[in-house]
Amino acid sequence: MEARKWLFVGALLLALLCGKAYGQRIAYVSDRDGNYEIYSMKLDGSDQQRLTNDPASDWCPAFSPDGKKLAFISFRSGANEIYTMNWNGTGLLKVPNLTFAPGDFYAGRAISWSPDGSGFLFTPSHDSLATINVDGTNKQTLLTGGVGVHSFVQGVEWGPTLNDIYFTAQEFNWGYNQHIFGLKIDTKTITQITLDASPPLSQAPQASPGGSRIAFQRQPDYPALKNIFTMNLDGSNEAQLTFDSGVGTMNLNPDWVGGTNAIVFSSNRGGTGYDIWVMDSTGGNLRQLVGLGDDSMPTWTPMPEPATLALLALGGLAVLRRSRR
Repeated sequence: MEARKWLFVGALLLALLCGKAYGQRIAYVSDRDGNYEIYSMKLDGSDQQRLTNDPASDWCPAFSPDGKKLAFISFRSGANEIYTMNWNGTGLLKVPNLTFAPGDFYAGRAISWSPDGSGFLFTPSHDSLATINVDGTNKQTLLTGGVGVHSFVQGVEWGPTLNDIYFTAQEFNWGYNQHIFGLKIDTKTITQITLDASPPLSQAPQASPGGSRIAFQRQPDYPALKNIFTMNLDGSNEAQLTFDSGVGTMNLNPDWVGGTNAIVFSSNRGGTGYDIWVMDSTGGNLRQLVGLGDDSMPTWTPMPEPATLALLALGGLAVLRRSRR
């Protein structure tokens, strides 16, 4: 019994150390050191850490569901490929058997982890969607678009369930009519979520941790201008969160910060390049987190905070004490 006690004490200490290290962090892309690299920081913008270091650009970070791994896209081998690493930048690995065309950097994320952490959703070409295991096996094509179907597939998101995928695409190979679509993996059923009556550019869908809302960016028409919106999974109950009106102002790539009722995104609203901003899910309490160069594509990790981890470990100790009585 004494050994079990110290096992729980060790778990408590490990939980505290791990929580301080990577609990509740945001990963993002920045060119502050000369080219695009992956960085991470705490939710308040402090403790900024550089995670990658390569002459080629690294971008589109995506945390694994447990927060222990980061995936990202890099051209370091001469082709667009997915790499993974630990949350602190160690343990770099290339996902084998995978090269692809990631599409427009500003139209949403090009990779997304599966909810169980076993694989990725990605865009093998500008007109297709596929999944692949983390070890590069079992590639499955979900969508092959083209003229008159779905083209310029971008902004991919694997929803809270293994069966739900969201993405941005055009219905035609020309024009200015990008919408957000949902795809059921089991039936391959595709549903247009944003309405034809909506402004023509709706991009970068991101499902909330609870799976009830989608955050996205929208451009109403020329001239270029994008704001952040949310909506229900079926496209109903839209809510506009940012209201910038200056020509060329871009609010991009929103992501939910679970447990804090917040949305993080990148914006050039300050006039000095793209910076990382955060706001409540209703658009209130807007504040800038970081602005050191061109900072973009923020994404949140769902690891519990240190206090939560400590409570879990202490709960285990309490159970142990009761079992000894």
